[in-house]
Amino acid sequence: MKYTVGLLLFEPIAAFLIAGAIELRSGASRTQKVVSLVPVAFGILVYGLLWVPTHLGPSAMRWLTFFCLIIACSVSLISFSRRSSSILVVSASLINMYVAIFFSAPLV
Repeated sequence: MKYTVGLLLFEPIAAFLIAGAIELRSGASRTQKVVSLVPVAFGILVYGLLWVPTHLGPSAMRWLTFFCLIIACSVSLISFSRRSSSILVVSASLINMYVAIFFSAPLV
């Protein structure tokens, strides 16, 4: 059980970093690399904001959930160099969205 939780919580950052490395090593032009790295960079930013030590509040968590959805949908608009990069970005942002939805709910 604890390995499943660890995988769920740390898979997004690993997936974003792997997708970023794949995109940086691709043979695409510089502008195509920058365009394909934008969702990866925003995904890492949103992942970091999910783990801020202070409680952000429910409205901020709703915005983070919305940004996770935007990152997941951006894969259909932005062409990545490999299909594995797009799958990694989508899976990581959807797991971020899952964490933002279910960990932002009050426990009481």
